[in-house]
Amino acid sequence: MADDTTILGLPLILPNQAQKHVTHNEALAVLDVIVQLAVIDRDRILPPALPALGDRHIVAPGGQVDWAGQDGRVAVMTAAGWQFHAPLPGWQAHVISEGVTAVFDGLHWGVPVAAEGAFQRLGIATGADAVNRLAVAAPATLFTHAGAGHQMKLNKAAPADTASLLFQTGWSGRAEMGTAGGEDFSIKVSADGSGWFSALVAAAGSGEVTLPQPLHLGGQAADPVAPQDGTLWLNTASGEVKMRSAGRTEVLAGRQAPLGLWDWWYDLRLGSTTVSASDLFLGAAISSGTNTTAVPATARKGFNPLGVFLRSSTSANGGYRYVAPSTSGGNNFYCGAVALKFRAQFQWLTDFTGRTVRAGLHSTTNAVDAQHGVYFEVLGDQLVGKTAANNVRSSTAALTLALGVAYTMDVEVNAAGTAARFRVWADAEETAVLDQTLTTNIPANPAYVVAAAFVATEVSTTASDIGVLYSLGVGTVAGCDRQRG
Repeated sequence: MADDTTILGLPLILPNQAQKHVTHNEALAVLDVIVQLAVIDRDRILPPALPALGDRHIVAPGGQVDWAGQDGRVAVMTAAGWQFHAPLPGWQAHVISEGVTAVFDGLHWGVPVAAEGAFQRLGIATGADAVNRLAVAAPATLFTHAGAGHQMKLNKAAPADTASLLFQTGWSGRAEMGTAGGEDFSIKVSADGSGWFSALVAAAGSGEVTLPQPLHLGGQAADPVAPQDGTLWLNTASGEVKMRSAGRTEVLAGRQAPLGLWDWWYDLRLGSTTVSASDLFLGAAISSGTNTTAVPATARKGFNPLGVFLRSSTSANGGYRYVAPSTSGGNNFYCGAVALKFRAQFQWLTDFTGRTVRAGLHSTTNAVDAQHGVYFEVLGDQLVGKTAANNVRSSTAALTLALGVAYTMDVEVNAAGTAARFRVWADAEETAVLDQTLTTNIPANPAYVVAAAFVATEVSTTASDIGVLYSLGVGTVAGCDRQRG
């Protein structure tokens, strides 16, 4: 007769055995451990510090200290210390910490997955609970298609309930998106998980989007190329918020701020060869150059019928100029006191060869480059924006001009005298074809005085038409903005 049972190895009472109660009690103790087997956990490699009598665990792979070499066995705390029971294939144990039933397959304990059917809870590498019945601990979770599209559905019982995605840090909410407490879709954010701000709300009944908080546009250094109607953006170079509407780019501005005590703007629309003494700009010949109102019909743009032809002479570098202020030699401005602006509108008609134009705030009145200034220089068909301080110069990238196009040249210098912005528009197009800013060699020094000047010359000794000057303007940036709306 065998000493133990075949399956569980329980000790048998032998004939004529003394102290039969000892053998019987040993068998009962084993049954007490493995019948209706329920363990506290199955992921522990070290014994708990303060176990209670009867505590049962499944030793995880890599058992240590008193559990060394007992991987996969059922450990039970007894009055004599830890005892271990080797499981057989098919044993089942309810794991209390996970709320699942694990099965031993001969090598490992695992939770069986049914081919079909419903699970009350499912935890993948973590424990599920009564609220979080599906729980996953992983670097990523993938939901993919089965040949076509894929939808993730969040369904709630009633409109006042919540169906949302909640983003947490350390189990504290930071952002939530969905239909929370209503039917409108919303996006909310929180810095601490308790105070929440609605960032966006889309009305379920109309699709109308509301932004409950201020909207901050991130901005870009230049206007977008060919923006569509309805486009809104912030130009960080100018600080302007702009929008595209009805094919035009508009600057959004609220109620205009009051003008400063010294803000002003002066516009000169040229339609006469003479300028009265009261005008800010005064025209003058350069080496016998002339001007004339005999502007050909091809130069009279529909958006501006005015203008005067500036002509060279039979003297080399002859031409014509307009300078403001018209007294005291003209050089009465300097950069760095107020935000200044200069604007000129000019068209080259017949040729670029040998012709030079300098337009802006600068110190020259002839073909020689300016010693000081913030101005446009056009040599042939190449236009650049330039800054000059005591003959040290910086330039923007070049823009190639075309004949028969009326160009608006606009330069602004900020009040600190630290940045000069150059912009050029072609004909009536609202998008600038050049928009660049220079921050070096700006003549922000009272000793570097300049005038508002437009100087056009030609190197040859043949008198010819240089181009048509339509308008000149000078003043402060705020004064120009107020006058032009």
